[in-house]
Amino acid sequence: MVSNNTTINPAFRNAVSRTIQPYTTLDLSYTYSGMFGATNFSITAAILDVFEEDVPYVDTIGGAPGTGFQYDGTVYDIRGRRFKLTATVRF
Repeated sequence: MVSNNTTINPAFRNAVSRTIQPYTTLDLSYTYSGMFGATNFSITAAILDVFEEDVPYVDTIGGAPGTGFQYDGTVYDIRGRRFKLTATVRF
């Protein structure tokens, strides 16, 4: 039995005790649909991560400097604000 946390591997201790900070983003989109001749079309414009929120720091590899990432890519998206324009035509 282990009496304190100092004998546990730091990477394992972080994996077990790590908490994930809240992270909320706002995405906006607008779609216009209509007829042009005999075809249906739609145009969608979107802004993803409107306020360009910074992802919280996450110690991914036991705190050793220069190792691993400083965010959890399975939870956070570091790409920041993005714009998207989509057009669809149906014949």
